[in-house]
Amino acid sequence: MSRNGRARLTLRPGDPRTKRRQEEFGDRLVAVRYRYDEEKWRRYTTVEIIVDDRAWTPGTHVNDPDRLVGLRVGYAEETMRRSVRSAGGHWDAAAKVWWLPLHAAVQLGLEDRIATWSEPKR
Repeated sequence: MSRNGRARLTLRPGDPRTKRRQEEFGDRLVAVRYRYDEEKWRRYTTVEIIVDDRAWTPGTHVNDPDRLVGLRVGYAEETMRRSVRSAGGHWDAAAKVWWLPLHAAVQLGLEDRIATWSEPKR
């Protein structure tokens, strides 16, 4: 296959035309792609599958306590929102999360509410 074969179509499990691949790969199937080589006039079907599944814990707890993390706090949880705000958190309406330094989230006991480890785009 030519290295410049472009993927024109990506299908997710359950989409039409993925049944045969789902039967073959089961829950490991992530995506089915159709790549086209215009030089050779060929279509290639490729699959993305999960080959390993392990528990993983982000290492940021130790490495960077000042890193901002996104927290999920429900609108009705007024006391929790006040606590997050008073600890230096700010609301990001686009991401629908409260951004707070990791050390403050840990201090408040909110590790289980961390929705994202990516800092907000500024």
